[in-house]
Amino acid sequence: MFYTYSDIVYDCGEYCDGYWYDAEGYSLLSTTPDPTNANWPSIEYSYPYEDEPEPVYDQALAMTGSGATAWAPPVIYSVNPNQWQAGSTTTFTISGAGFGYSPSLSISGTGITGYTNPCASSPSSSCDSTIVATITIDASTPANSQETITVTAGGQNPSGFLPVDTGPGEQNQATAQATTTALVVSILFNNHNVANNANPPCPDSTNGACVVVGQQILLTASVTLNGQPVQLQSQSWDQPPGTITGGYTIDTTTSPPNSGQAVPIPGTANCQTLQGNCLMFYWVEAGNGSVTRTVNYHFTIAGQPQQTVPATFQVTAPANVTVNAPTNSTTVTSASDVKPGVPAMINGGYSVNPGISFTPQYTGPQGPIGTSAEFAWVQFRAGANLNNQLSTGPQYCRMSAFVPAAGGNPTPALDGSFPYAVTPPSRPNDNPYYALQAQQPSGALVGESQISESFTMYLMFDPALPSGCTPWGVNQISGATIQSTCTSNPVPLGTITWSWGCDAINTLMQQAATGTNWVVACARPAQAGNATFIAGNSFPLWTHSTPVGYGAYSCKGTPFN
Repeated sequence: MFYTYSDIVYDCGEYCDGYWYDAEGYSLLSTTPDPTNANWPSIEYSYPYEDEPEPVYDQALAMTGSGATAWAPPVIYSVNPNQWQAGSTTTFTISGAGFGYSPSLSISGTGITGYTNPCASSPSSSCDSTIVATITIDASTPANSQETITVTAGGQNPSGFLPVDTGPGEQNQATAQATTTALVVSILFNNHNVANNANPPCPDSTNGACVVVGQQILLTASVTLNGQPVQLQSQSWDQPPGTITGGYTIDTTTSPPNSGQAVPIPGTANCQTLQGNCLMFYWVEAGNGSVTRTVNYHFTIAGQPQQTVPATFQVTAPANVTVNAPTNSTTVTSASDVKPGVPAMINGGYSVNPGISFTPQYTGPQGPIGTSAEFAWVQFRAGANLNNQLSTGPQYCRMSAFVPAAGGNPTPALDGSFPYAVTPPSRPNDNPYYALQAQQPSGALVGESQISESFTMYLMFDPALPSGCTPWGVNQISGATIQSTCTSNPVPLGTITWSWGCDAINTLMQQAATGTNWVVACARPAQAGNATFIAGNSFPLWTHSTPVGYGAYSCKGTPFN
C-alpha cells in the first residue's frame, strides 16, 4: 500500500500505519521488525507509483526531530590549508561528501583558542560537501602540533533522513597541523637574552645574569612573530624583589653637594613606571652575599590570556662586612697644623693619631666587578653643640647648619664632601676639633668651652661599572665632587655612629703639658674604644651640608630647644 505526499501531510504525518516517510514526503519507508526502534532496523523505501520497493543498506535512524537522520559518518576528502599559523586566525576549507545541510564541527588538539563553523548557524546545500571555517591558534603553541577535525553530519533542509554510503575506508575525521615560527619573547640585558633563563650559574659572564649590587639593571622586552613585532594589548613588570632603587642622585652644582636623594621605583622617569617594555633599577642588597632574584614581565595579545615571562639573576654583594673603627681621646694642642697660632681642642692628634679611623673587612663579591670597584664613604654630622662660660654669663651655641629657619631639632648634614673618602686610594679617618678663643669679638672673656658632636659614617660599595669608568671621587685640591661616568651607583652596606666631646678650661696661664693656657677637663677624657658597624641598606640622604672643619656656630643666651 502506498501513500501520496498529500496523504502523509493531511492523514497521519511521517509515521503512519506502521510506515516511516522521509522529510521530503516522497518515500514510503517500511521498517521491520519494530518501526519505533532506532537500533539498526531493516528498512526499505520506494517512490510513489513503483510496484516493487528497492532495498537499502542497513542504517541507523534517529527517530527524533522533524525526520529521520542517518548516523553513518560523512567523508572528509581534504583540508586546505592544513597548516595553521600559531598566533593568528586562519580560514580553511573542509571538502568531502555527506555532510548534510547543517553539519557540526569539532576540532581538538594543542593551543586552540577558538574556531567557527558557519554551516551550523546557516544551513545550506553547499555545506553537504564544503565547510568554510576559521580557527585561532595560541601564539605559544609548539611547532608541529597536531589538531584533529571531526565532522558530524546534519540533516537535510535542514534535517531529515540523510542517506550516506557506508562502504569501507571512509571516515569523518581529518588531521591538520598547526605550524609556527615560534613566538619569540626576549628580555635583553647587556646584549644577553635573559628571558626564561631558569637559575643561571654564577660567576659566569657569558649568560648575562650574574650581577652585583649597584650595577644598573636595564631590561628591554620585545615580542616578535616571524621576526616582526607583535601588537600588544598590554605589557608591564612586577616590582623587582629585594631592596631596589631607581638611582642615587647627587646635586653637584654646589661644593659640597647640597643634597643626595634616592629615586623610587615605581617612579615617573622613563623605564621606571613598571609599565611599558623597559625597566631600569639597581639592586641595593643581596642577602647573605649572593641571592637569586626573578623579575617577571607580563604581556597580553588581543583575545588571548596574559602571559608571564621571568628573567632570573644571581645578585652578589660584599659578604660578611665589618668595619674596624677605633676611636681616640681628646687633647688640647697648640694646633699649628689645624689653625696656625690658635690652640684647639682636638679628637686624637690630627696627623699623628686619628680621632677615628675606618678599616673595612669583607668577603669579596663574585661576578662582573669592574677593575675600579671600591668602597665609598659618606659622613654626616648628626649634631654639634657648643657651650661657653663667659665673663658675661653662659652662652649656648649650635652649628649654623643645624639651626633651621623655623627653629626645631637639628637634621643630619653632609660633612664636608661627597664622598668623604674612597677605598682605595685612602683609608678614611677623622680628627674633629674646635679652635679655642680666650676672648670673643664682643670683648667677653671665655673661661670654659664644652663641645659635643655626633657623626654617622656610611659605608657604600661602588662597583664602578662598566669597567674602566670613572667612579665618584673627591678632587684632592678643590674638594669638589668628581662626577662619575659609570652607569652603576654606590649602594649602602651599613653605618657607624660615633661621637666626640670634651671640656677645655682657660687657666689664664701657660701650661707645660699643652703649651697653651688651656687644659682638658673632660668628665670622660679618654673616649677611646671601637665604634660599632651596623649593617643596613638605607641611603645617606641629605638636604644641606656643612663646610670642611668645625664650621660656624649660632649662639644665644638661652639653651636651644
